[in-house]
Amino acid sequence: MKESVRVLLTEEEVDRKIDELGAQITRDYAGKKLHLVCVLKGGAPFMCELAKRINLPLTMDFMSVASYEGTASTGHINQQTMLSQHRNSNRDIFHS
Repeated sequence: MKESVRVLLTEEEVDRKIDELGAQITRDYAGKKLHLVCVLKGGAPFMCELAKRINLPLTMDFMSVASYEGTASTGHINQQTMLSQHRNSNRDIFHS
């Protein structure tokens, strides 16, 4: 069976949108303490690219969530871990 793939956005279009988002976050959070929170594992490549394009001091954190037990969905999302040292700090939080 031949597989058909339809490109929704080119790599260049995605790259340009990440640039735009980084610039917008830089403007919106200027002068503030910014803390990025990423949901593992799928969000990590995007969050790392975005963080490189935000021209502000920032910190990053990662969290793991699960909605499955074995092969069945529980219907609920459970936070597994939050690798944060900054959970209760006075920061603006942006998450992917």
